[in-house]
Amino acid sequence: MPRSRAGRWLAHPAVLALLGAAGFAAIYLTPALGAGLHTAPGRLVVLTAAVVAGAAVALPFQGRGLGGGMVAGRERWVALVVGAGFLAGLALLLVLALPVVEPEWFAVMGRTWGADALGDQRLGGWILLALVLTLAVLHGAFISRSRRSSEGLSVGRSASARH
Repeated sequence: MPRSRAGRWLAHPAVLALLGAAGFAAIYLTPALGAGLHTAPGRLVVLTAAVVAGAAVALPFQGRGLGGGMVAGRERWVALVVGAGFLAGLALLLVLALPVVEPEWFAVMGRTWGADALGDQRLGGWILLALVLTLAVLHGAFISRSRRSSEGLSVGRSASARH
């Protein structure tokens, strides 16, 4: 468990899930995506950032806090709503609002089948939304199921500390 107030705030499950989800948005909605598509170092940075962002989103959902502590059921629900809500918003943004992201890269692929670049992006947004909602429902079921066994635990506390 971090010692500073800022560290404890950043390690809160909901904040961690939000930062992870925002990390995915930062990859996709900034020039980082272009660097990841066009350069080898950019690819490494984008892939590493995606793994870190994924861990930041998944840990609180699974009931794990930073430093090995457990996360209480209520905190897991808040993290789930915040993280999944942000990612669902990103998916809807891709489907409904954004122009084509990185159209040059799509054109260089020389693809002659299927949808155009915007159609592909919208399909990807719908797929992302379906995955986020499916995983949110599954994690919600796991949180409900495990709530009895983890009731009262919070970040920095273990099951042995309860007895």
